[in-house]
Amino acid sequence: MIEATGEKHKEFAEQLENREAEIFFIIPSLLILKSLEGDDKDICSFFNPDMFDKTSSQNGQLVSLRQNYEQGRTKMGSSFDYYNLIEKCLLEVKLSENEKK
Repeated sequence: MIEATGEKHKEFAEQLENREAEIFFIIPSLLILKSLEGDDKDICSFFNPDMFDKTSSQNGQLVSLRQNYEQGRTKMGSSFDYYNLIEKCLLEVKLSENEKK
């Protein structure tokens, strides 16, 4: 996932290469995004089981995040485009005028 993201976004690849501190915030965010898509291979649940424990406050945040994510994806109409938009926002990639709308 990290390599694929680096191939798509040159700025992210440079951050990795330069070992910038920001990557330690970006990578977990990307993993949570992958988890929302059901494509994180359970890495999030392995490293943060409280996030998936139904009695934990973190789980409530995850449920809310998942609901908001699904609403946004439905509104946009394309899962692929929505994922890429959120990914760009996490990476702070400049958005096109169309993407800003």
